[in-house]
Amino acid sequence: MISTNRTVVGVLCLALFGCSQQSLQTSKEQGEAFRHCMGALRVPNMKECIDAKTKQLVDQKESERARTTQRAAQQAAAKRIDRNTMALAIDPIVPGTIYAGTLEQGILKSNDGGQTWTEINGWIPSVVYQGEPKTPRVTLLAIDPATSSIVYAVSTRGLHKTTDGGASWKPLFEGKSSVTVTSIAIGSQSPETLYLGSIRGVSKSTDGGHSWIDAGLTEPTHALAVDPQNNNIVYAKVEGPKAGIYKATDGGGHWKQVYRGSEPVSLAVDRIDSNLVYAGTYSGFFKSTDGGDSWQPIGSDSLKAFTGPVKALIIHPKDKNIIYAMTGHSIHKSIDGGENWRALEHAMTGLFARDFNGFGVDPSSHSIYVGSRGGVFRINDSDDVPH
Repeated sequence: MISTNRTVVGVLCLALFGCSQQSLQTSKEQGEAFRHCMGALRVPNMKECIDAKTKQLVDQKESERARTTQRAAQQAAAKRIDRNTMALAIDPIVPGTIYAGTLEQGILKSNDGGQTWTEINGWIPSVVYQGEPKTPRVTLLAIDPATSSIVYAVSTRGLHKTTDGGASWKPLFEGKSSVTVTSIAIGSQSPETLYLGSIRGVSKSTDGGHSWIDAGLTEPTHALAVDPQNNNIVYAKVEGPKAGIYKATDGGGHWKQVYRGSEPVSLAVDRIDSNLVYAGTYSGFFKSTDGGDSWQPIGSDSLKAFTGPVKALIIHPKDKNIIYAMTGHSIHKSIDGGENWRALEHAMTGLFARDFNGFGVDPSSHSIYVGSRGGVFRINDSDDVPH
């Protein structure tokens, strides 16, 4: 029936308006054009009307076909983070840009706030496990605070760096890939200054990771924080017989223990008031207002919801009273400098609600991104509604 109708349209177009012989085998678009022009009022030249309308419809169809092809290509390239996100980093300059380090998929990047993800794994050396290629586990990510296209990645194959947002990578810390890196910190005032914490202590680079020296601390180091106002001031959380928080004021030449004990797990220094330092512990928080010289426990009356260690801390870049804390399965927020805390609601269940390994805050969108065993999910901080 459809073919017969198109032939009738072609005969009428040829007989009445001098259309081309091709109209006898008219396309769907030419049929639509014929009907459009026949129904139009005051058409001075029916043939020109039909030809023009046909061209418009054909162009629209080709344009839509091209868009469909492009979307298919993008969807083929985009990857959903299936599970086991080990590290997360939020671009501090470009809104919506997120990097995720995973257990089995290497590094993925999103440019649209986590809606789609693309693997950026051209840098990863191939690993063969039981005769099959295996992507190394990515455990740490850090973004240069001044030039956010510079990203550092720690994996089971060592430390790598990109200067173009993940398009290409190069290895750093060469010759020490067997060293287990547990933490990385970048100087805000001089981003070429890097500190790495490992089971062998602290290493330092002043040229963006191209060369390294031992930074004077040889105890197993599991957390680092650099003073945003003075990159020579560094805090380190040490494990072992000499467990505690150590501080250097000369870029790592000399270290002083400013807190004794194994309780601290994570560290954070305020960007504006760098005398304000927080330490997350296995059951709560300690706070220093004098650059680590003295510490006080805080928030004891509101920590009943906390179970397990405080694995990471983030101080809001514009408001020192707003602090976010991550445990193994919950995100908490304080708006009064850590005195009171509340858990941010999320509706995640199953693997998504287990083993939180990294989180980041995007102040431009009031979004908190959480990396867990199930992948990455987002909490809207303005109303605590999960997305």
